[in-house]
Amino acid sequence: MRDLARQGIYRIIYDIIKADSIIVRHEIDAVKLLCDKYGIMPKHRIASMNLSLAEAVKEVQSLTISQVEELRKDISQLILVDETTQREEALLLFAIMKAIDGKCEVVSVPWGEIMMDNSQLLFIEDGYDEAVNEYIETHYNTIVNTCKVGGFDFVYIPKLAKVFASQSMTSDLFFYFSPTSTIEEAQYIADNLCNVTTSMVYRELLVGKMGFRMDVTNPSLLFRVSFSVVNGQRMANYALINTDNDMLVQLEGIVSELQKLQNDNTLTINNICVRQDSFIYNGFYRTLFDLLTYRKGAKCELVVSPYSRKNVLSIRTTTSDSETEQPLDLGPKESAFYVFLIKETQEYGGFRTDMQTKEDLAYLSEAQKRFEKTYFSLCNRDTAPDITDAGIRRPMLSKIRKAIESNDIIVQRMMFMPEVSKDKSIKVYYGKV
Repeated sequence: MRDLARQGIYRIIYDIIKADSIIVRHEIDAVKLLCDKYGIMPKHRIASMNLSLAEAVKEVQSLTISQVEELRKDISQLILVDETTQREEALLLFAIMKAIDGKCEVVSVPWGEIMMDNSQLLFIEDGYDEAVNEYIETHYNTIVNTCKVGGFDFVYIPKLAKVFASQSMTSDLFFYFSPTSTIEEAQYIADNLCNVTTSMVYRELLVGKMGFRMDVTNPSLLFRVSFSVVNGQRMANYALINTDNDMLVQLEGIVSELQKLQNDNTLTINNICVRQDSFIYNGFYRTLFDLLTYRKGAKCELVVSPYSRKNVLSIRTTTSDSETEQPLDLGPKESAFYVFLIKETQEYGGFRTDMQTKEDLAYLSEAQKRFEKTYFSLCNRDTAPDITDAGIRRPMLSKIRKAIESNDIIVQRMMFMPEVSKDKSIKVYYGKV
């Protein structure tokens, strides 16, 4: 077994034991036996404190099938040593066991003022899946009630936006609880909150402000499971789970598993709900409120100027009382490639670059033709770059990222930033061209 795997095992054991803030003699004895069993030496224990829980789980996932199965049994026994399992332990154990089985991703982010409560279960997606959203709308009340039984507040952004769109109190809320805002700014912020989307929250809030680094290729569920300290820095750990076709059945299964893990016979029902006459000012909701008031509802859009002699692309930032436009420092080919990536994301889920089959090669050939069409519609040039060539494509992508980073007026930076997903697709989820 590799040293990193031993470090990962100890990090997981360490976090589980400390989850309920109570350590009993039996737990110490159990940890000693596990250290002996897996050959975990003092050097491994020391080094493990530099691993986040997410990194530790990834190391454990590299073990053989038989080793993973053995570790799963040991972890299950460890959690029962003190004879009681609190909610904090149950959430952590659930996430670890699911992650080891490849059914969940553990995500660790630096702890800060911006954070979700451990009672909030957030639906997130990087885009818009019509079928999944239609399912949630149809079964929304049942989903909310199912989550309540499991101690969760189901956070669904489109429903939140609808509630605020119908509230007469929304502009007053921002006016009186954001003292620096004028009445016009408060109304502008309120209008922006009513139009917020799940993708916008994921890109701007989770990735841009909270520091999440995760690949949300599919619609997913996200909830906080624990805290830990990594090399002196406090981290918050989250569970990320892809949604099933029948999300209600999936949620019922999650709640059932968590209740089985908790053996103290305590049933927690969360009574927090989104109402027409109230605003929940805690956890995720507070973060969303603070974010919008901080930038006073400012929003950005991409402006395309075909055949421009200077800059094809620019960013226009609009607030309640002003409008500012600044060019993106990009040449014609990079500008065309950026617009192409936006279109490709909207129509095909991204520009696929991992070519392994004949079908992949056929896609790449057609993608080149689509790029050429975009290129010639924006630039007065005779020939288009070959974006199927990584040597040509990568410098262009690098210049796009640098241009977005250096643009002073972008307040929703992560909505504009290209990213490369696990399947090696390049995506830009900005929604307007």
